[in-house]
Amino acid sequence: MSTQTNNKTYELGGARAWTVWTIAVIFVVWLFNVQTGYAIVNNSVAKTLNLSIEQVGLIAATYTWVFAVAQLFSGALLDKLGSRKVLIPAIGLVILGVFLFAFAQSFEMLLLSQVVLAMGSCAGFVGAGYVGGVWFGMAKFGIMFGLVQLVAALSSAFGQTAFDFALSRWEWRAIITGFGVFGVLLLIAAVMFVHNPSEVEGEKSGAGEFIASVFRSILEVLKKRTDLGDQHPRRHRIRHDSGVRRRLGAETADGARH
Repeated sequence: MSTQTNNKTYELGGARAWTVWTIAVIFVVWLFNVQTGYAIVNNSVAKTLNLSIEQVGLIAATYTWVFAVAQLFSGALLDKLGSRKVLIPAIGLVILGVFLFAFAQSFEMLLLSQVVLAMGSCAGFVGAGYVGGVWFGMAKFGIMFGLVQLVAALSSAFGQTAFDFALSRWEWRAIITGFGVFGVLLLIAAVMFVHNPSEVEGEKSGAGEFIASVFRSILEVLKKRTDLGDQHPRRHRIRHDSGVRRRLGAETADGARH
């Protein structure tokens, strides 16, 4: 866990807290709608770039796998570096991915756009949760994270309808470009306002040590889960009942022989 110095601190739950949280949530809403948008326009994209069904499937799978791998490190990076040094580059990556997507002229360029999008998107949802925890206190983490989920769900529900409406009037490249322009405005707001309530001082370590520490933490969590499972009362009861049944079976067999 990182520690924080108090060179400059802000009130938890105050106006600045709501500003930073709102920017983080808008980031989530924006990238969710970018993802929804790709699912809606992929037929149009396939026709424009003459993609095969296999290529369309590979693009979707690439995004999923890159996102999953990058997601392993997003939370640890937030804890080590803080919201500013993670969310601002993440927004920048999504912007780059959106523009690569909008101006893609080949399968390879479209595939690259999904890799970049996934690397930036991995910090979105967990970043909004992190901001809620550090800016409103862990006592309110559940409430703030629930609000993030609520806003994200509503945006996905209404965003699809809005995207269908826009697609009926504009070409898909123009719509995706509009998402990119919005992302630039969001990036400016993030540069101006996003940071932790107090300075984050992470442990000094190289990239290799950081990656190793993430996997050590994962293994530690898995080990604890296994230990808790072994200590579960139901599992002990099952073992006890199995032992009783074995003893009764042995006694019954002995009685039958006599």
